[in-house]
Amino acid sequence: MTTGSLAALLAAERAVSPPRTARALWELTWGQRGIYEHFRRNGFAMSAAAVTVLWRLPQPCEPAVVQAALDHLVERHECLRTVYFDVSGAPLDPSNPAPTGRVRQQVEPADTVPAHVVTCGPDEVEDYAAHLLRMADEEFSFDPQDVSAMRVVMIATGDGVVAVAGVISHMAVDSFGVTTLAQEFDHCVRRALAGRPFDGLPPARQPRELVADETTVTAARANADTIRYFRSVLRDAPARFVSSGRSRSQLRASKVKGKSWTLQRSVDEIARRSSTAAPTVLSALLTAQLAELTGESRVLLRTLHARRHWFSGVSYVAPHSLPSLMLLDVPPRFEDLLAAARAAATTASSRADFDVCALNDLHAEKARAIGAALDGFILFNCWDMHVPAADADIPPRPTEVEVWPQAGILLDMQGEAAFWSQLEPGAIWVNFSCNEDLVGVDARTFLHHLEQFAASVADAPSSRLS
Repeated sequence: MTTGSLAALLAAERAVSPPRTARALWELTWGQRGIYEHFRRNGFAMSAAAVTVLWRLPQPCEPAVVQAALDHLVERHECLRTVYFDVSGAPLDPSNPAPTGRVRQQVEPADTVPAHVVTCGPDEVEDYAAHLLRMADEEFSFDPQDVSAMRVVMIATGDGVVAVAGVISHMAVDSFGVTTLAQEFDHCVRRALAGRPFDGLPPARQPRELVADETTVTAARANADTIRYFRSVLRDAPARFVSSGRSRSQLRASKVKGKSWTLQRSVDEIARRSSTAAPTVLSALLTAQLAELTGESRVLLRTLHARRHWFSGVSYVAPHSLPSLMLLDVPPRFEDLLAAARAAATTASSRADFDVCALNDLHAEKARAIGAALDGFILFNCWDMHVPAADADIPPRPTEVEVWPQAGILLDMQGEAAFWSQLEPGAIWVNFSCNEDLVGVDARTFLHHLEQFAASVADAPSSRLS
């Protein structure tokens, strides 16, 4: 089977669903509202409409074992079998997206996860998976009436299924939720291989339960406090980080995706020397470079956080990461910038409990006040970062860069700097897009400069910024 036909499996026509029984319509949670608003602004077929997954099995399995584990996840988590309606009860139409406040969700009965099995040689597994995920990320579109939020391909060798590659609708999960699903999938597969039932998992909490929490007096008070905080941050932020002042058709934008062993090594060294978390190191590096390229002494970033006031001992996979704002003054020395970034990250995390659509309203309010076009923020996003063991010895390799064909930037962002670790030993995966009119260089050059800057800081962390 060719890699091209593998991609076609995920892009196959969805089965026509049988007539549905009328059930309760629930409001969206704050996290879901943020994702839907992102879709509404940028189109449901945007590249970020899906979250891709690649789950490797502890040992080769029969397809029936894998299917049972996947189906159990869908049974546990209602967001994986949810459809969306207008508040009037009419199905949502992607070609005429309803305002976010009018969207409601309906939970459907659990059903089998759409899955296909492909067979290849042991040395072809990684290539199959990489091509499949790249194509799925580019081709997936959100269908509000598709009951199954997940569709997968089981990749098998002669010994059995060795990996599962697939896509999950971003309306169903975010990156925090995918981590939870991966852990639960591994747990279920291991239980099945041992001939034991799928027990031992924490209780699953559902979006409709979280909706109730978000309508309390306490939640309303936290929401109001955060809105006041965001308004003060936007008041003090440089206007160019809120809007370019140009129409979107006039903007020059570029996007790059790649793997950097150099950046990972530098970030690890800075984190080790300064006893600072790797995401904070990256935010400080990004801030310093943006300040240098824009000529500003103060930088505004929109960052993603898990909800601060979160429950423990409960499994929840629906979107619950919420954006906050970090406004950083850039001091003369990088070590001072690290300290400021640590404090700003703490403040931003403490404000990650609010109706995310309020931030969009405040952004529009700020843009109107300065009489500019509405472009969005620079989004900083960092997942699964860690400091490896001191004896980890990964040989240096050249940066692998792939320039994506979707060169534009999203309608609610001026750029995005997303970093992932642990996907490949010794490398940071970088997904960077930018408004070139803001930073003065294209995305690939920005990444190259960031690598050089990080290396110089790792060599002399107490030196002055220039």
